[in-house]
Amino acid sequence: MFIALEREKDTEIIELCEKAFLVEPFEEELHLIYLETLIKTGNTKKALSHYEHITGSMYRELGIKPSNRIRELYYRIKSDLESFESDFKSFQKAIKAQEEVNGALYCSSRDFRLFCMLEKRRMERYGSNDGSNAFLAILTLSVLDSCLPSRQIKNTVKLLEYIVLNNLRKGDVVAKWEHNQLLLLLPGLTYEQMRKVIRRIYTEFNLPGKKGISLQFNSYPLLDS
Repeated sequence: MFIALEREKDTEIIELCEKAFLVEPFEEELHLIYLETLIKTGNTKKALSHYEHITGSMYRELGIKPSNRIRELYYRIKSDLESFESDFKSFQKAIKAQEEVNGALYCSSRDFRLFCMLEKRRMERYGSNDGSNAFLAILTLSVLDSCLPSRQIKNTVKLLEYIVLNNLRKGDVVAKWEHNQLLLLLPGLTYEQMRKVIRRIYTEFNLPGKKGISLQFNSYPLLDS
């Protein structure tokens, strides 16, 4: 509640300053308050645009150069913009690096929920003309032999992750749920196509040397038909 009130106050300050500029266009204190509030609320580009406008107007109309206080705000604005651009470029690089990776997207369980919600909303909006759906699948490794060393179990889980990621498409999403469970989001498939994908994973996983470990599978349509 207090955050909301503070935001409303900042919005009110911005609006009052903009009205006051119509009466006192060169009152420095007003411009300082206005710029400070814009910076505080994240309107950095608007703050830079206003700084350039008012300093240019003051020089043209009054022959006055920017004061030290206004210049200090300018340096803050430039610093914020450079920081944002740097972060955004890093974000773009991370996305590009992920695009170059073949197979499914591996993410945290928290992000997996967001991907599921987004896919469900997409299907609710656009529907499907070919009878496809998105499926939420759960792969569970069960240890049948209590004598199996923990190292072998961990290695088997890693192997399953590798097989799953390399047998799915780029548009599929994978996340670890429990230490022995993987969640799969498989969009744009019919039920039979989804079962075919899972059978392929089973075939590759169930090679000799997996005694004492079994793999179970459950699936649910993300959107009820």
